[in-house]
Order: sequence, then C-alpha cells, then structure tokens
Amino acid sequence: MLETIDQDFLTQVQEKGNYLRAGIQAIGSPELGDVVGMGLMLGIDIKGARTNKALAALLIDNGLLCLTAGDRLRLLPPLVITKEEMDEGLSILKQTLMG
Repeated sequence: MLETIDQDFLTQVQEKGNYLRAGIQAIGSPELGDVVGMGLMLGIDIKGARTNKALAALLIDNGLLCLTAGDRLRLLPPLVITKEEMDEGLSILKQTLMG
C-alpha cells in the first residue's frame, strides 16, 4: 500500500527532529557543538580531540548508524522512526561520548 506524505506526517517529522535535537543537546558532551539541520536530517558540530570520522566509527561499532559531512557528524534516521528508537540512539550516543 502506497501512502502519501501529508501535512500531519510532515508535522510529526518536524516534532521528531526537535525531540532528537533536544536530546543531543541534553547530553552535554564537550565534544558536541551546535546541532543544525531540518526535520530529521541533522548535522552535529564536533569539538575536541576526536575527529568526526573517528567518532562516527565508534558510534557505528556501538550500534548507531551515522555519517559524516564536512567536519560534522550526520544523522539521517528514517522518517518513520519511533520515540523508542530515537531514545535508543541517544543512549548509544551518550554512552559512547561519556563512557
């Protein structure tokens, strides 16, 4: 069954993006800078000794699929991601950064 993207769906995507952005900022890691993007397409500025590529490799090893873009870490979760899945990803990010 093919579903169409309507305004309600787009509003949900924006809310999920805001939730994820707030969760990343709440981690409070000195290695994370600004979070930029639109909806669920997010870029995270990386500060500190580890490069974005080194951090991405660690996150992937710990079960969080991510990419790099320029000097940022890039998250592109599916638009249908659940709150529980976002919380799991945030947990992996926090554990990887904060040990």
